[in-house]
Amino acid sequence: MTQTTVRKGLRAHLRHLPYLLLFSVLTALSLSPARAITIDQVGILAGESRHADMTAVVLTQNTDWAWLASPRGRLHVYWQADLSGWRGKGAGGKNLTGIGLAPVFRYTWASEGAVRPYVEGAVGAHYFSGVRLSNAKRMGTRFEFGDHLGFGLAIGEKTHLDIAYRFQHFSNASISNYNEGVDFHQVQLRLAF
Repeated sequence: MTQTTVRKGLRAHLRHLPYLLLFSVLTALSLSPARAITIDQVGILAGESRHADMTAVVLTQNTDWAWLASPRGRLHVYWQADLSGWRGKGAGGKNLTGIGLAPVFRYTWASEGAVRPYVEGAVGAHYFSGVRLSNAKRMGTRFEFGDHLGFGLAIGEKTHLDIAYRFQHFSNASISNYNEGVDFHQVQLRLAF
């Protein structure tokens, strides 16, 4: 990798800095004791597809919504917000920034120990800074739906680490005539406090 390539990559990521700063300020405000919004987990997400690589900062807020509670486990809902950066692959690769919000439905199995397996799924809304990933690949609109299915482990008690694999699909659900989606394989790490 040449120094020119490294500099171009660094400049491309610096363009995302205003979005990251806005997201950080909103996060700090939400952590204030005077606010009704509380952040329960902070994490990072990395993903790869044929058309782009992506990284994201993830924030979650638990809800009181829970069903199917039994000695074996429970189904509950949490909100997830993310700020992502995408790097398009191929000729004319572009960088996009996105922000998203989704309710996530998670079934967690009960465990006697500190490791609790879970499965989860979500459908959320995302907005991106552009639509073109490369000369050969574009999304239909800046507004896209993002749905994911995943599984993982919550390790620890109240303060714990979440490690997960997710498959995520982005598309505009045919709200535009052009609806070519993007699929990602993702790894997510989150710290709950």
